[in-house]
Amino acid sequence: MEVLLAFVSELAKSIARKAESRLSKVAAGAARNCPRCGNERVRRWAPVHLRVLNMTGMLAFGFGIVLAVVGVLLFLVLVAAKIMGGVAADGWHLAGLLAANLAFVALMAAMALAGVVVAAPYRACPPRKCWVCRDSWPRPGGTGPGQ
Repeated sequence: MEVLLAFVSELAKSIARKAESRLSKVAAGAARNCPRCGNERVRRWAPVHLRVLNMTGMLAFGFGIVLAVVGVLLFLVLVAAKIMGGVAADGWHLAGLLAANLAFVALMAAMALAGVVVAAPYRACPPRKCWVCRDSWPRPGGTGPGQ
């Protein structure tokens, strides 16, 4: 079990380092918000593979966060049941439960962080259309439909 926890810890550290370097590169990219109203929700001029990666990353982030919260809640319910005596001596121990549940929560948190890293390059693309004020901007470089 110690080997699994050490592996999960190293995995989380490496993902965090990768996320930090990836997100620092994105910060130097295009305008993040709508230049007219300042809204964050803008559609971007991005290649198809970046749009697919963005959706995949957001799904991984959502599932990772939700499952991490569910794992924490499950752990709290099982510990409360063990403390209150609702679970008889059926062969499981609190230390084993803690290690297994923490490994699950750590993997889900790493999945959420990996989702953010995968979705980050989409934010570096220039804005195309704002969802709030409906303002739009031409494709950079003057190529494409309507140019």
